[in-house]
Parts: sequence; structure tokens; C-alpha cells
Amino acid sequence: MPIELDLDKHQLDDCRIVRGVPSGKIEELIQRLASVPASLRLKDLVNAAKSVLMDSTAADAIVRLGVSFNGLSRQLGLPFEETVNAIRDALVRESLWSPQELDQWQRLEPSFLQLVSNRAFRLVSKTIDLAYEYPYLYRRARVLTDVRPIFNEDAKQIEGAIVTFSLRLRYDGIGGDDGISIAMDEQDLRQLFEQCHRALAKARTLEDFIKRTGLPTFVAGETTND
Repeated sequence: MPIELDLDKHQLDDCRIVRGVPSGKIEELIQRLASVPASLRLKDLVNAAKSVLMDSTAADAIVRLGVSFNGLSRQLGLPFEETVNAIRDALVRESLWSPQELDQWQRLEPSFLQLVSNRAFRLVSKTIDLAYEYPYLYRRARVLTDVRPIFNEDAKQIEGAIVTFSLRLRYDGIGGDDGISIAMDEQDLRQLFEQCHRALAKARTLEDFIKRTGLPTFVAGETTND
């Protein structure tokens, strides 16, 4: 039984942009990706697309679609052909495109199919999935610093004060956005600071070790250009 997909607004926008990319350019991008070393980094895939398409908007759109639908095929256990067919069916069902526009997309499908099944897209898609495949995902954190007064017996005078800390964590779980507050003292903060630095140091040590094997590696969320 054919799978039925529901495309969100961003995916529809990306399909519209990709629809206008000449198939020859997509084939050129496939050849470009075959000629460069494999990478796990999304930015490397985007840069390769930009170097061929010479259009940042089109490059971003084609990479987003390629990576997302590659992941979708893997999650659903479907061949790429069936996923691409489901995309076309969704576009027809949405009835947002004219017959000419749908024909333009359909003529692009063979090249797009070859692109999304490319090893470069598969590696980046799997890297993203593995990096965030956890039941709880960190979103942001704040450390709040409070002053709590110490009153005398009749609460008419302040005899002292204590400075306290609270770690506010926000995360995504099964039920969506959630959070927790954890009381901390100065030693707790120093220990957390040291553990963060140690974790980053271990990540770089592991990255250097794996690179010596010749395999591509990626530190989740990294922002350096190493």
C-alpha cells in the first residue's frame, strides 16, 4: 500500500525552489559529491551545493530536502523511489501547483532521486539522526543567582544574607517542552564548569584519534572549522 505523506509549509517551499533547479545542475552536484572526500558535516554538503548551483537559496533548499527525505526513507523502511513517489502524490493532493509545475517537478524526479540516494546525503542524514536520538534533548539553560535574607526572631531586622544558585534546564521530551530547576552552591557550579571543559577536551581527543583511522568524524553541534 502506497505511503501517504503530509508536507509542511517549509517542505513545500523547498520543493518549489528545487523544482526550478535545472536537472543538469543536480547531475553536476552528484558528480561533485563523488569527487570530494566523504563528510559528516551538514555545512560541507551545503558548501558543495553552493559551489555548483551558485545560488545559496537553492543550495539550502536542496540540501534540506535531500537530508530530510533520506532520513524519512530510512525511518519508514522504504526505498528512495517510494519516498519520492509519495512526495509527488503529496504535491498533487495539496493542489498548490499547476499541471505545468507538477510536470516540471516530475521531469526533475530522476535526478533528484539519484541525488538523495547519494552517499553524502545518507551520511549527513544518519549523523544528524544519531546525534539527537535521545529521549530528552537539551534546549537551553540559565543559572539564576538569588539573595536570601536572614531575619531576626521578630522579622523586623535583617541579620545577614546568603547567595544561592539555581540551574534552570529546558529540554524537549516525549510530552514536548519541559524544564527542571536544580539548587546549586558555589562548589557545584565550579564542578559543572570543570566537567564541561573536560567533556570538550575528551571530544577533541576522540576526534583526533578517529581522524587517524581515515574515517570522517563529527562532534555533535560543533561550531569550529576543524
